[in-house]
Amino acid sequence: MKLSSKLLKTLIIFYWVSFVMLLVGISLDGPEVSVAEDSLGMVFIGDGLAGVLSLAVIVLLIFSTIALYKLKPIGRTVFLLTLVAAIPLEFLMGYITLNPFASLANDVNGLTMGAILLLIYSEEGAKIFLEDHSVDS
Repeated sequence: MKLSSKLLKTLIIFYWVSFVMLLVGISLDGPEVSVAEDSLGMVFIGDGLAGVLSLAVIVLLIFSTIALYKLKPIGRTVFLLTLVAAIPLEFLMGYITLNPFASLANDVNGLTMGAILLLIYSEEGAKIFLEDHSVDS
């Protein structure tokens, strides 16, 4: 398969669609789910700090995916650094419970992130950012 900017752009759109599906799936949970999560007691940071850090990660993801969509090389670096910074945040937030729909959306979202990383850092995929795209957008 030829790696192209069209494939990258499709993956980015699919990433955000799966992210919205994840948010919809989480919103389908009832109040008993948050009570169950709280009873597990493995949260290392408070809700306020977790919210601020999560918001920062989302803002950086939005910035980096827009830059990737526009084929800006800075998007590659920011996307990678944001995902690396988000890993410790996942562990600090403790256990989460997901319904089957949200779990599927979360898995698809993770796989799509991996596909984007593979594409932008592969030898052939990196060439996408070296080409002149002044007409293509």
